[in-house]
Amino acid sequence: MNHWVEKAISKWRQKSLVGGYPDGSFRPDQSLTRAEFVALVNRVFNYTQKAPLQFTDLSPEEWYIDDIAKAVAAGYINGYPDGTFRPEQTITRQEVAVILS
Repeated sequence: MNHWVEKAISKWRQKSLVGGYPDGSFRPDQSLTRAEFVALVNRVFNYTQKAPLQFTDLSPEEWYIDDIAKAVAAGYINGYPDGTFRPEQTITRQEVAVILS
């Protein structure tokens, strides 16, 4: 990878916190989506309990559906007032700050 974050990513991979993309790549300069972030948080805190989901923009076939259900059950993230979750939307710094606090 030869990137400033390479050592941290290697440690995270060893702990199975991150895995990269299906093509085997890892994109450290790419922004995280809301779905990617909740997957990471769930793995760090070992959240396993799932809540039923009512978001209008989710498909049960998507890779992130279980992680969103875990995040909602853990209570650290919500959807938007219009009933969506927007899993592919880049997560903002403000959203990250709220989740981590």
